[in-house]
Amino acid sequence: MVAAIPAIGGMPGGQPAQAAAESAMVTAARITMLSAAAIIMLDLLATIALPPMKPREDAGVADSLHNGSTSEVGPAATPVP
Repeated sequence: MVAAIPAIGGMPGGQPAQAAAESAMVTAARITMLSAAAIIMLDLLATIALPPMKPREDAGVADSLHNGSTSEVGPAATPVP
C-alpha cells in the first residue's frame, strides 16, 4: 500500500493525489497509535483499580502438602527419587 503512493505522483496530475494519500496515511497511523495508547492506559487504570487479592483460606493446606508434611486432608504424596 505504501509503495503505491509514490507511483501516484508519477501519473499525470498525480501530485495533489500523492500529497493527499501521504497525509491520509500519516493521519491513519496517528489515530491508530493514539487509540492503542488510550486502550493501554484504560487497561492500566482498570488494573490499578482492582481490589487487592485476599489469601485463599485453603492456602495453608496446599503449602503443607507441597512441603511434604501431612495434614487433615490425608498423607502427603511420596517424593519420586
